[in-house]
Amino acid sequence: MSPLHLAQAIDLIHSHSGNAVIVCSGHPLAFWLDQQGQTPGMLPVVDCENDTLPLALGIALSSPRLKVIVLQSNESMKASLSSLATVSHSFPTNLFHFVCNVVSEVPSPAFDFVAAAQAAGYAESRQFGDVELFASEISSFLASGGPKFACLNTVTPIFKHQLPYFLFRDSFSLVKEEISALTQNAHP
Repeated sequence: MSPLHLAQAIDLIHSHSGNAVIVCSGHPLAFWLDQQGQTPGMLPVVDCENDTLPLALGIALSSPRLKVIVLQSNESMKASLSSLATVSHSFPTNLFHFVCNVVSEVPSPAFDFVAAAQAAGYAESRQFGDVELFASEISSFLASGGPKFACLNTVTPIFKHQLPYFLFRDSFSLVKEEISALTQNAHP
């Protein structure tokens, strides 16, 4: 068993994301930008991290032919737990939700994100903390219908990444244009 590092999780998600829209915030965003840069279809959420999931849900519902991947921190998810029920009620089969739960030596109150997603009614809720297991199962996890939830228990070095300054309005405008182009290409 090898611990799952956030950098490895980001690489695996990126390599299996295809043409998905990526809605990303917090430390997962910092690592994504550090490793992958600003990729096509990516919406970096900076000024309203607690709205990461509701924003992704809106995109998933408005563009049901596009896969939408959400990456958010455990702290951001804790602040928007009620959104889990909204996702389950809307049941977008194109939504794949990853919460990056950083495991550290600093004790903090545990919260069972997987149980919360299951109780809310997600189609599937999983937990990954082993890189080999995550690498072997991410393809099938993203291949079938959602909404699906995965808590990634990641080991991450001390946070050294700085979020670049983004204007949310500009980022959203770019993603909106890309979604529009992808939607037009999806319709024959």
